[in-house]
Amino acid sequence: MDTRILHAALQEVEKRAERVSEDDVLDTYVNVESLTNALAARDNGIVFGRRGTGKTHALKYVAQIERAKGNRVVYIDMEQDVGSTEGRYADPAL
Repeated sequence: MDTRILHAALQEVEKRAERVSEDDVLDTYVNVESLTNALAARDNGIVFGRRGTGKTHALKYVAQIERAKGNRVVYIDMEQDVGSTEGRYADPAL
């Protein structure tokens, strides 16, 4: 395979899950059942990891699965809806 073709194709893949359509989330997520089960549990939890490790993608996937079951899901993008931590901590009024 010509590596230029592969490189061009990889450049077209969306790298930020928050910019992926809901349909694309289901089409592109590779389900790891133990992770999906843990995220769907009723227990409280914290999801953390480096940027680009799939946190948003996994949570959006679980949200879609739960909506399909008839459950209500509220998805809040903290950076977009509340503001980034850099912006909040830089403002002394907050």
